[in-house]
Amino acid sequence: MSGSIIGGVGAMKILRVIGDTLLGVLVYAAFLVIQLLVSIPMGYPPTNLTLATLLMAIPLGLVTFALAWLVRTKTKHDAWRRSILWTVVLLVLDVVIMILNSSIVSPDFPSFSSSFFLYFGNISVYVLYVCAFLGPILFAKAKRLN
Repeated sequence: MSGSIIGGVGAMKILRVIGDTLLGVLVYAAFLVIQLLVSIPMGYPPTNLTLATLLMAIPLGLVTFALAWLVRTKTKHDAWRRSILWTVVLLVLDVVIMILNSSIVSPDFPSFSSSFFLYFGNISVYVLYVCAFLGPILFAKAKRLN
């Protein structure tokens, strides 16, 4: 049974990916709190989406940096895996929220396609994802991990 995915190293890798994916959901929850804190003074929906998203980018990067520290990231490989998984979780959950919001029949909620292009057509969204991605990577650099 040495080549099976159930035994040994393969199972540990799968468990790490599952654990890091669940941590990505925690990152998304932190993102929602940051979004709320930014939108309170700016009003909802924010009148300036670019500014609101840029104001969320650095705190989200700090959250991913701190989380990489809290979960004791030990190697560059761990940092890269977490960066990729957490960013993918953010992206997927953003799209899921857009789909769910577009299913609400209300003049206040735009359709999925208009939400998608409004959100992803804004360069500040990519700055947000890059900051989230860089948190664990910068943690690995700061700690000089191998």
